[in-house]
Amino acid sequence: MFMQFFLKQSNSTNDFASAFIFFTTPIGAYDLLIFKSLNFSISPPKQTAIFFASKEPFEHSAITLFLELFIRISINFLPSNYLPTYGIYQKSSSIIGQKLVPNSKGVWNREGFSKVEINSKGWNDYERNYQKSEKSIRIAIVGDSFIEALQVDKSNAVGQVMELWLNNNCDSISDDYTFEVLSFGVSGWGTAQMYLTIRDEVILYKPDYVVLAFFPGNDLKNNIYELELNPYRPYFELKNDDLVLSRSPITDTNLKREIYRFFRDNLIIVQLIRES
Repeated sequence: MFMQFFLKQSNSTNDFASAFIFFTTPIGAYDLLIFKSLNFSISPPKQTAIFFASKEPFEHSAITLFLELFIRISINFLPSNYLPTYGIYQKSSSIIGQKLVPNSKGVWNREGFSKVEINSKGWNDYERNYQKSEKSIRIAIVGDSFIEALQVDKSNAVGQVMELWLNNNCDSISDDYTFEVLSFGVSGWGTAQMYLTIRDEVILYKPDYVVLAFFPGNDLKNNIYELELNPYRPYFELKNDDLVLSRSPITDTNLKREIYRFFRDNLIIVQLIRES
């Protein structure tokens, strides 16, 4: 009836898989041995925090929940410069490959700093309505991580800087109209995903203008399967002057990955392990 905590240097995926299960599963030690044999395709951190619990599932679950609650409360009192990176912001999509998780929250401090809050429609932007005002000029800007902009506060993201500039400098127009700039960005996107997003989602906001934020460093490469070899995104081909979907993104639905995703998405303690 005890629990011991220590840090273990780990370079093996199996070690990390067992550490993850020790943290998260509310089942007994005999079941843990079964889960340990599962191979999750995850790059383990250099240091992995591991808990060894008693065979009592209730005790294990209670301690795990206590630690999760303690972390969630502590984060609210830490100064911004001490906040760790945590949060899961992307999910798989059978149409566009990956998109942001609506209403997800977290902290980003790998590069820059921001307290991330994804809106209810699944974009790193302020809440937006599909219906626009008659006195509004609406611009949609679509792109990858440059537009997603997790690294900065929303007020300093490209869309908001552009909106502020337009409203302050286009006097002959802004006296009668207000500019709105909506951001639709996800890191890792190529222009195929941007096209699908414009076609299926951006159009719902009735934009007057659509700006495609193209990054020549990788956006073209992202559209060619032979260069990417990434089955988790869509690909198009040009046939008889028509753009034809040649590959749809695959989605992993096996039980092992679903178990991992469930705990990863819902427990900050697991997210912190991933970032350590």
